[in-house]
Amino acid sequence: MGESLVAPDLDPVYNLYTGVFKPQVVRLALLLDAIKQLRLALAGLLIGLLLLTVGCAPTETTPKTSPAIRGSITSRNAAGGQGGLVGSILVEGNIEDDTQFDKASIAITSETQIFEQVEQERRPATFEALQVGQKVEAWFTGPVAESYPVQAVASDIVILK
Repeated sequence: MGESLVAPDLDPVYNLYTGVFKPQVVRLALLLDAIKQLRLALAGLLIGLLLLTVGCAPTETTPKTSPAIRGSITSRNAAGGQGGLVGSILVEGNIEDDTQFDKASIAITSETQIFEQVEQERRPATFEALQVGQKVEAWFTGPVAESYPVQAVASDIVILK
């Protein structure tokens, strides 16, 4: 009966606890730290791409090539948008060094980009801005019917001021 109760030694249990779980905690901490660094790198990459995209995004400008025709609008007909056709204009001018035609019947579709030249800036415009008597430049897309006047679909039109 001389046995006394002795408290158990908790060190082996504690060592077992930290030995099993501590490496997992460290791995998790390292993984979370790596994920944080990856997140920061990804965020930096996305911001860089966004700035590059915004900085290099194409602005709405006319082609760098010479226009097919430069002249005055002598006729304008709205089409009401059936089949993508917005309307048509008849442009009459002179063949110049940088143009190919002196008279053209030009179809304007929903894909045609129309601009208004204001000093050195070209601002987006609509078909409604095209009026008889205005001087315009036009670029064509697709085939050109070689009748007289030529018939073509405009890719771009610039209203000159």
